[in-house]
Amino acid sequence: MTLKHIPSILLIATLLAFPQSIQAKSSRLDKYHDEIIELSIDENINSPEIPKKHIDATLAAMKVLAEQMERDGLATDLSERNGLALMVTISAAELFAPNDTTLRPYADRILTKFKKHLLVPDKYKLLIAVHSDDTGNEDYLNHLTQVRAEAILTWFSSNSIPTQGIVPYGMGYDEPLNTDTTREGRALNRRVEFYFVPGPILIEHLKTKRRK
Repeated sequence: MTLKHIPSILLIATLLAFPQSIQAKSSRLDKYHDEIIELSIDENINSPEIPKKHIDATLAAMKVLAEQMERDGLATDLSERNGLALMVTISAAELFAPNDTTLRPYADRILTKFKKHLLVPDKYKLLIAVHSDDTGNEDYLNHLTQVRAEAILTWFSSNSIPTQGIVPYGMGYDEPLNTDTTREGRALNRRVEFYFVPGPILIEHLKTKRRK
């Protein structure tokens, strides 16, 4: 075999291995998508694990995300997972009429603010947690909030946003922020929390960036 043939052989080997690499990556992501659907919201907020040597870069990335959302007028909170997960809270009244599960017509103006951050599949894992006040029985409130969460998921899907890494949760009245003895307190409890958690694509990007 002459030396001039070696690059061609290496190129062919690389091309043959490339589809297998893509398939392996796709298989890992399929497994990841299947797993996150089965996790509780707390389990999803605290996973996947981020290697210690990449934590500082991840914290910086999440801080940049928070700043971008704040410029769009969204209320952010980086206290989740010590800054490794970002929570954005929106009043349920901004998205839904009372006791309704259909998004208000102007909900588009709010949800569109998330779109640019979700166009890269699996850059972030997004958890949609819909909460209610205590008006109604437990089964009704659980159903109401779950259907509302799924309505938001459907909006993302209908607006060309990849939804494999988005998980909807109907929280019912399990986690009130305030007393339900006042109108103001009930309004605070009726909310939608969006949790942005570093996804496998963001974590891999930060690993690659660190190696350079």
